[in-house]
This record gives sequence, structure tokens and C-alpha cells, in this order.
Amino acid sequence: MKIFRGFRHPGIAPACALTIGNFDGVHRGHQAMLALLNGEAAQRGIPSCALTFEPHPRDYFAAVQNKPALAPARIGTLRDKLSELARYGVQQTVVLPFDARLASQSPQAFIREVLVDGLGARYVLVGDDFRFGRQRAGDYAMLDTAGQAQGFDVARMMALGADWCNSARGFMFALGCLQAQHCHTGHCPTGVTTQDPLRQQSLVVTDKAERVYNFHQETLHALKELVQAAGLDHPHAITPHHIVRRGSDHKVKSLAQLILTQLPNGALLRDDFHTLPLIFQQVWPLASADSFALQAQ
Repeated sequence: MKIFRGFRHPGIAPACALTIGNFDGVHRGHQAMLALLNGEAAQRGIPSCALTFEPHPRDYFAAVQNKPALAPARIGTLRDKLSELARYGVQQTVVLPFDARLASQSPQAFIREVLVDGLGARYVLVGDDFRFGRQRAGDYAMLDTAGQAQGFDVARMMALGADWCNSARGFMFALGCLQAQHCHTGHCPTGVTTQDPLRQQSLVVTDKAERVYNFHQETLHALKELVQAAGLDHPHAITPHHIVRRGSDHKVKSLAQLILTQLPNGALLRDDFHTLPLIFQQVWPLASADSFALQAQ
């Protein structure tokens, strides 16, 4: 991973897929963001980049106001942070000094000078509560609007955890299920899963119809939020790059890194792998017809 202090360096990538944060500890939520970032970067053919700050903004304001109690407890050092970012596949990290100039910079100036001119951001991924600029005046809506005007995509993580859970159980609750676990016996006490006409009388259709309708509307609303947060226009645009899974090894990866997709005939015999799905781009160059051992890249 390349590391830069500030963004005025000749070796910095001219364009990148960017995420912004303090990344103290690089916890599982951060890992999910980084997996998504790496997938989007690979899809666009540009490096992934993390923008972080040193000192921590709250450390800076605690010192300025002479209130040490305002400073956050740090989980790790800057070296620890950089090591973890490299471990989770980030290709470039920019450490921006948080000083009086940056603290007083307007949100518009931060977007123009840092994100666009300084880092060449083509895709920006942030958390749901992301704020930036003088007095934290900038938010996701402002960043999204700027992206549309200045030509970069913007997405956010709605939650650092499970964004999507099984809806079947919630649907059953909307019908009145109380988890009696008699679905297979025909003796459901609520009449939801039974062919018994007498038991079915306990199911008040007019009442349950309204509850099921409300559940369905809320489900569609939640789906809309997820699609918008990913920077997409329609659920049809969701790809394996947008779905993140935590494996048994406690590592977070996008489905694009986990799923083997069907390839056209002869695709693996070509010299250029950049058009292949991400997992093949990463793994196929390590294979050899002469040995079962992984080859060095």
C-alpha cells in the first residue's frame, strides 16, 4: 500500500475510489466498507484509497479549546491504522494533517480542493453520519449533489452491520405468527399455517391485510434506501460488488471476491484478465499448469 502525507505528491494516483474516515481500530464495520470500496475500485479500474486525518479532529479541537476531556480514547496508533488498512486491501492511503486551515475550510472548498483536484475521486464511499467542512456543515446530501455536478459517484453505508435481514419471519409476524413452531402439524394456534377450517376462523383477514400491506410498504421503503445508499437507480443494478459477507474467518469480503461466475469459453486463456470478475483477476494469475503451489505475482 502506498502512503502519502498530504496529496501534493507526484506518485499519488491521478484517480481513485475513495473512502474517508478516522478508521481507529478498523473494526468490522470498517472492513465492510473497505470490501465494498475495493470492489468498486476494481470495477472502475482505479486504485482504492483511504483518506484519514492526523491528529484526530477531536484531538485537535480538544487542544485548541484546552479541554483534554474532549479528546477521544484511541484504540490504536497511526502505524496500527495504516497496517490494518493495508491488510484489508486498500491500495493507497492519504494522511491529511488536521490543522487550523483544514478546520476552517468550507465544505465546498474541501470537495473541490481535496476530493476533486487533490485526489481525483471518481467514487466516494462514506458512512451514514458523515460530516465535513467548517463546523461540520457538509453532509451526505451536499456531497451527493457535488458529485452529480462535478462527475464523481457517491455512496454511503446505511449501517455498519446487517443492512438486510430475512424478511420471511417479519412477514409471518405481520400475519400474526407467535412462533408456536407447529407449522408442520396443521395445528397452528393463530390459523396462519393450517388447513383446518375451524382454526382458520381465528385469522381476521381484514385486520391482517392492513398489517401485511404496511409490512410490504416498509420493506419496499427499506429496499429503496439501500439502493440509494449504494448510489444506484434501481435494484436491477445491484451486483456482487455491492453485497458484503462476513465469513467464518471473521474477514469481510464482497460477493465479487467469493463467487465464481460463469465465464465465456476461452476467457481464462487470454493474456488480459482485467475484463474478468474480480475473483478471477486476483486468483487466476496465481495458478500454474506445472504446479499445485501458488505462484508469486
